[in-house]
Amino acid sequence: MGKRVTSWMFCILVATGPAGCGIQPAAEESRRETENPVVWSVQAHTARADRRPPSTGMMALSDSVKVTTSPSIAQWGFRPHRQYLHRTNLEVDPIGVGVAIYDDVVSGDFNGDGRTDLVALANQNFVDLILQTSSGTLAAPITFSAGVINYSTAKLIVVDDFNEDGIKDVAFDTVSDDGYRGGVGLLLSRAGQVPSFKQGYPALAYMSCDSPGDWTSLDVDGDGHKDIVVAGGCPEHLNASQGSCNSNYCLIYQVLHGDGRGNFGRPTYAIAEGLEGGMSEIMVEDVNRDGLLDLVFVGTESDPYAGSVRVAYRLPGGGLSPLHELHALLGNLTSETHIIFGDVDGDKRRDTVSGDEIHLRNADGTFGEALGLAMNFSYPITPFIADFNGDGLDDLVNHQFEDFDLIPYLAVYLGKGGDLNPPIRFYDPNPDWGHAFKVSYDRYPYAAGDFNQDGCLDLAIAVGYDGLAILDGVNCIPRPRRLTGGNLPPRRL
Repeated sequence: MGKRVTSWMFCILVATGPAGCGIQPAAEESRRETENPVVWSVQAHTARADRRPPSTGMMALSDSVKVTTSPSIAQWGFRPHRQYLHRTNLEVDPIGVGVAIYDDVVSGDFNGDGRTDLVALANQNFVDLILQTSSGTLAAPITFSAGVINYSTAKLIVVDDFNEDGIKDVAFDTVSDDGYRGGVGLLLSRAGQVPSFKQGYPALAYMSCDSPGDWTSLDVDGDGHKDIVVAGGCPEHLNASQGSCNSNYCLIYQVLHGDGRGNFGRPTYAIAEGLEGGMSEIMVEDVNRDGLLDLVFVGTESDPYAGSVRVAYRLPGGGLSPLHELHALLGNLTSETHIIFGDVDGDKRRDTVSGDEIHLRNADGTFGEALGLAMNFSYPITPFIADFNGDGLDDLVNHQFEDFDLIPYLAVYLGKGGDLNPPIRFYDPNPDWGHAFKVSYDRYPYAAGDFNQDGCLDLAIAVGYDGLAILDGVNCIPRPRRLTGGNLPPRRL
């Protein structure tokens, strides 16, 4: 079977309507609690090997491995999910399903009140700001338009402080009336008030030959203001000093320069030297641990599932170095297996995870051989890393499948220092539904934060027609004023 074949049990909205897909009515707070809010089963299962070559190492795989947790977190888990749904006006909803179809979700304190909020992107091209109330519930969404309906447009979102007031803002791509070119829309923070929408760059910003596939935020030029870096551009914008290339193969990225007030100037363009097949995504990470965030590229090769991870180091005086390869990717690079950084083995060095492929970082800064994540079936969805049980170690979340005929499950690999525990499986939502959550294939289907003010980290998941699924963590080691981080790497203090 092809890489993109999944075992989701789809429901046909045209035939059955939202109710036929198990969509619940949305209350004002859009909150659905189960009648028996007990902790989900934390029975640990050891998965069988995936289909990697025999030389590939494995993590958390041995049948003799037992779950090793301290008594204080032995009963850690997630409560049964609660749903957050946003009903839409069918008269103005171009899809006409009556609910927001969420593709991406990010978290952060967006109004400066100390509580973790959510921002979710809908497939109908609008953005929902979901603030947490003082009672620990999620309020009804505040909706902002992101442009006309356009399925082909990438859903781009990034969290950072673009107006430099110490409160996180959200940037997302807006779409022009022709449905092809977009600009930068911003939800700019205002201390003690609801963030306001601003078009930070006009709707015709991307005058490019290639549609933007990804973007991130980084102070590229060293002026102290965050810029937007876009994967994609047009070769004719390059001048002779920037080199030349065949326009059919030249990989360009563009930088929209920020001014610290939520505005972005016209882009500059650069060639991503060394990437030959394509540029699938970009992100920021302090790879050389010098206190400056670097620009990381994921490039595809002639093999459609293979690629490499490369970095352009941020130079102390501004600007970026030529690209350096960090490590190759063996063959699971698809639109579903995005790459993230996190400390998988507890050695305080951030490793890479792509689907079920892990590369541990060595003490000398290099990355090791590919390790295969212990799984029941080799079709993982975008990984996500956070410390859910509060023990100070990074935990890994991944959506996986048992078989093509069964509902997938959420696998949580708790960190144990030097390795990962065997996965704890949480089936979603439960066998009575008859269909599984369709977790988004976009870059940001997950967001973490304390969404009910109980001191434990919770998980929000963008699940398409089913809205957002909120999984509340229980029996963690509470940390006062835990830094949630949202979808960003931790800042060096």
